[in-house]
Amino acid sequence: MKTGLTSLQQLPTEARPGEKLLARGAGALAEPELLALLLRTGLPGQGVLQPAQALLDRFGSLAGLLHADATALALNAAAVVLAHNDPSGAAEPSRADEAVTRAVRADLQLVAVRELDHLRRARVAVT
Repeated sequence: MKTGLTSLQQLPTEARPGEKLLARGAGALAEPELLALLLRTGLPGQGVLQPAQALLDRFGSLAGLLHADATALALNAAAVVLAHNDPSGAAEPSRADEAVTRAVRADLQLVAVRELDHLRRARVAVT
């Protein structure tokens, strides 16, 4: 990561979001600092505060970001294909597989992403 004016390592210790949170509480942090704590790391060539601010600029606020659906996020995913191997090698799904699949489908519905297909690789077949 390149160092820049927003590199946390270049900030005085008391101005770093984590230290500021511990010393003065969440109310002392600006939205980019709160988001930087959640992101934990930046992007190549950017400190964590830069992508945090870019997300806030795009979605307007932390609340706007929290209410964004998957199609508005970086990957712009509108649909997915679930694909995985079956650890047991069985062609039929186990109860655990069915439970996880139901949970994933429910999570996808929350963010308005459609499931196009679900492929399981078994020892002898794909179902």
